[in-house]
Amino acid sequence: MLTLLLAQDPAAVPRTAPGILQFFACTGFVGPLLLLLGGAALVLVVRRWLELRPTTMAPEGLQRMLENSVRQGQVDQAYAQATASRTALGELVAAGLLLRGHSLDEMLANTERSAVKESLHRQARVVAIARLGTTILLMALFGTVTGLMNMLSTLSALKEPDVTLLMIGIGESLASTAIGLLFALGCYWFYGALSVRVVTRLLHVREIAEELLVEAARPR
Repeated sequence: MLTLLLAQDPAAVPRTAPGILQFFACTGFVGPLLLLLGGAALVLVVRRWLELRPTTMAPEGLQRMLENSVRQGQVDQAYAQATASRTALGELVAAGLLLRGHSLDEMLANTERSAVKESLHRQARVVAIARLGTTILLMALFGTVTGLMNMLSTLSALKEPDVTLLMIGIGESLASTAIGLLFALGCYWFYGALSVRVVTRLLHVREIAEELLVEAARPR
């Protein structure tokens, strides 16, 4: 850390405010680790965001294919298409068509249960971003604590500790916390945004699935 150099030569204390790169250098091994965790969080956010696109959850091609099948009375074919699609729309439609021999209310109820299950599954995947933010925050606090311990140990070895060195050491130690807070806040914000997006997207997909089920249950 920079504090060690300053403790060995108090005359080298800078009179100008250090820059961002200097503060990052003071974080030691914690700084690169925070960057690595922040990059992993960003990749996770992008992946979850892409998974919630309308074209991914309810492709238009699948909608047209299912609509044509149910209008032609080919419910078994529609069930096979929905199961093979491996999409959110396919899961909900397949859950409803699984009870195609029962009433429409039972079909819609099974679709609702499938929608709740799908929502919980996707919410669990999004929670990983918040957990990563907590890990980043704890790692930043670890870097700050170890930095303060190192700074105090260095100052205790001096015959005449300088208050300026104490202030510089505290500032260097808090650099880890500042970086960690920045990354953690980003993780929590994206977690909240993705949680809302999961609910809104699934509601839209559920409406499409219910329309297809109503059409499938219509007498021919």
